[in-house]
Amino acid sequence: MIEGLPDRLKEARMRINLSRKEVAEHFDISSSIIAGYETGYRTPSTEVLIKLSGLYQCSLDYLVGKTKENQIVIDIDGLNEIQISAIRIMVEAMKQKHE
Repeated sequence: MIEGLPDRLKEARMRINLSRKEVAEHFDISSSIIAGYETGYRTPSTEVLIKLSGLYQCSLDYLVGKTKENQIVIDIDGLNEIQISAIRIMVEAMKQKHE
């Protein structure tokens, strides 16, 4: 088991206000499996970790403990370059407002 993984999985799930049951339904599995991941009784496969990071909108690096901060990941699939550029500009503008 990856140290701290169960706690990070639970925190990431709770941050987006999903219940274990809702996550389980999303993946068409039992909620006891999600509970097992969050208690350390079960270890998710790499494939499952990737899917969870997508659902939880966080990086895989965060889930496995490579980074300490939970950076939000935004799915930009299907956007064109102009839309992606607009998002980057908005994010940078918001960062400057907080400095």
